[in-house]
Amino acid sequence: MRECTVCRSCFADEVVTCERDGAPTKFFLSANPFKWHLKELANANKIRVQVSNLLTLRYFTMTPYLMGDRPAKFSMRPQVLSNTGAPPNSSPDAASGISRL
Repeated sequence: MRECTVCRSCFADEVVTCERDGAPTKFFLSANPFKWHLKELANANKIRVQVSNLLTLRYFTMTPYLMGDRPAKFSMRPQVLSNTGAPPNSSPDAASGISRL
């Protein structure tokens, strides 16, 4: 449910402006608890995940891009390298060849 900020009329969730006065609408909790969308809130809490490192996640574009005459979406996923070339117990700079002064 959405409510007009001026005349306090109630509208469906899709309506973003009031049909009577053109004022913006906002979400609110109605007096009817069956319209509070508690089921959606419970589902959102179920799928919530704690991520320890954002670099381990897969990223992708939400909107397609036109590549010539074909649409395309991009995706990036982490790649785990088995051999970094660095000797064991070395600093991160040793693998990249950077020397510190």
